[in-house]
Amino acid sequence: MQQKKAVEKPTLLLLPGWCNDRTAFDALLPALRGRWRAETVEWRGHGASKKPTGDFGNTELIADAAEIVRSLGDGAVVPLAMAQAGWIAVELCRIFGERMPALVLVDWLMTDPPPFTQAVRDLQDPAAWKTAHERLAAAWLNGTTDGRVIDFARRQSAVFGFDMWSRSAREIGAAYRQWGSPLEALRSLASPPQVLHLRHGEEGDDDAAAQRAFAERHPWFRFRTLEGVRSHYPAIEAPWLVAEAIDDLFRLKPSEAR
Repeated sequence: MQQKKAVEKPTLLLLPGWCNDRTAFDALLPALRGRWRAETVEWRGHGASKKPTGDFGNTELIADAAEIVRSLGDGAVVPLAMAQAGWIAVELCRIFGERMPALVLVDWLMTDPPPFTQAVRDLQDPAAWKTAHERLAAAWLNGTTDGRVIDFARRQSAVFGFDMWSRSAREIGAAYRQWGSPLEALRSLASPPQVLHLRHGEEGDDDAAAQRAFAERHPWFRFRTLEGVRSHYPAIEAPWLVAEAIDDLFRLKPSEAR
């Protein structure tokens, strides 16, 4: 009797947000180990990657990520995108179609217009960007006392200056202007994957209400408010909750997800 070939599990492609390097996933990788194979991206101009010789934006980051996906062979790939890296992840799904059966988004502002619209403008102003960044950084921490989150945010703030923050704001602002909101960008996909959005916040806030209404109309979309998570960095603050949510997305028990 011929044995059935085991179904190969997708590879998780971990995408940090703008002005975050790959250490954003240092806490999550141990939680994934033994459950999922993961490939972590280091964006050009970030972390250990080479300093770019010219300007770049989402178009170039999409191309970089697509090259990595192609290098992984023909198997299924599931992007896991932090915050505004969601724009890159959506375009990867557009490029690769059925090869990406699912998409995991982590704490992305899904509304139109986003509440930080003024900050996006200020980050592109040499005279205003520092104050805008400081306000955003405080909002992202949201009073958390988690030392891992605070240390990560402090390191990233020390590394990136006006050139990168203004570039990120330019690209993020352009994406919201093009699509209106991440929910609209997802809806534009010809064949949307199973989408899971993991967020901090309260179940009763306006963002949750908008996503709940969207999920009712689009069964391929679901979201989860992670209990007890205060900051904009759930993959650092609650890595095991993120890993378990990914297992649930594929309807796998932790003991089976390996």
